[in-house]
Amino acid sequence: MIAAARWISVLGHPFVTSLVLVTAVALRLSTPGDAIKSLLLVALIAIVPITLLIRRQVRAGAWTTVDASHRSERPILFRVGLLALAGLLVAAYVARSASFLTRGAIGVMAMLATCAIATQWIKLSLHMAFASLAATTLLLLHSPAGWALLCALPFLGWSRLALKRHSLLEVVLGSLAGVVFGYAIYRL
Repeated sequence: MIAAARWISVLGHPFVTSLVLVTAVALRLSTPGDAIKSLLLVALIAIVPITLLIRRQVRAGAWTTVDASHRSERPILFRVGLLALAGLLVAAYVARSASFLTRGAIGVMAMLATCAIATQWIKLSLHMAFASLAATTLLLLHSPAGWALLCALPFLGWSRLALKRHSLLEVVLGSLAGVVFGYAIYRL
């Protein structure tokens, strides 16, 4: 069971759900060339720096898992994530990338800032927040990928509980944060 939970957690990682969201929206709202440009911007400017941070923190023994599983491990994750998203906003502006990328970056920045503030009291599940944000946004855009993510949410929630990375409240509140900010992205 734990092996299955790990695989589900990897497949539902915020990097994966973010790329699913960007790909599905870009293919729906822009040309394939713009979709590739958007994916490259997100990967290079947002995902690579966070990946390097994770690698450094785990290798140095500063984090117990790649998920920044303890509240004390989260502040640097939020700082680097917010800086990376700010860089993505600048790059999207310079590259004159699609407006959905700008809206998405702003929405995710707001969600991360909210989660960062909440971390003083509770460690919201970022896996659930990102997956719920992606599912909500895609469902509101009538994308079939939204339905796939929606169906995956209970399994992802189970995996976070089975791996003992979060409490039920943290999973539920992470999901709610994703829904709220996914709706906000759509309404922008």
